[in-house]
Amino acid sequence: MPTWNALTTCVLATCLFLFSEAGHAADLAADGASTPSAASTTATYANARYGYTIAYPETLLTPGAEADDGDGRVFTAKTGTAQVAVWGRFNAGDDSPAAMLHEEEDGTCTGTPPSYEVSRKDLVAFSCETSEKDIVYEKMIIRDDTIAAVEFTYPASEQASWAPIIEEMAGSLRIAERPQAE
Repeated sequence: MPTWNALTTCVLATCLFLFSEAGHAADLAADGASTPSAASTTATYANARYGYTIAYPETLLTPGAEADDGDGRVFTAKTGTAQVAVWGRFNAGDDSPAAMLHEEEDGTCTGTPPSYEVSRKDLVAFSCETSEKDIVYEKMIIRDDTIAAVEFTYPASEQASWAPIIEEMAGSLRIAERPQAE
C-alpha cells in the first residue's frame, strides 16, 4: 500500500502527467486548464554525442557550457536557485530500469523516500523532497543502449511556478533513432 505524504498529494497529478506517454503541455490546454507557457521563447539543446534533444524556456533558464565529455549541460534559473541538468549515457552495464531507478534514487533522495516512481523498459522516473526542502524530479528515457535524462531541482516553495515548465521540458526530451546498419 503506498504511503501518501504532503509532497505526494502536491505533485502526484503533475508526476502522472509529466511521466505519461502523452505528457505534453498542449494536452493540458486542450482540457481547458490554463498553464503558463514558454513555447514562444523556447530554444532546443541538441546533444551530438548521445543524440538527444530537449526544449527549454530561454527566458527562464540560462544554459551552462556543455560538459567536457560532451554528455550534457546544466541550466540555471535566471532568478532563484532552480537548476535543470540534462545528460546522456550508454547503458554499458545493461542495467534493468528497476536497477537504474533505485541507483538514481539512492544518489539523489539520500534517505528520503520518493513520493513517485516508475520504471518501465523505456522510462525511469521519480520525485522526492530532499532534506534541504528542494524538490527533485528525474526522468530517464531509454532507447536501445542509450539513456537520456533530465533532472529538475528547485525549492519546494516554487513548485507551482516550476510545474508547467517541467511538464513542457520533460515532455520534449527525445532520443533520435539511429540509422539501421545495412
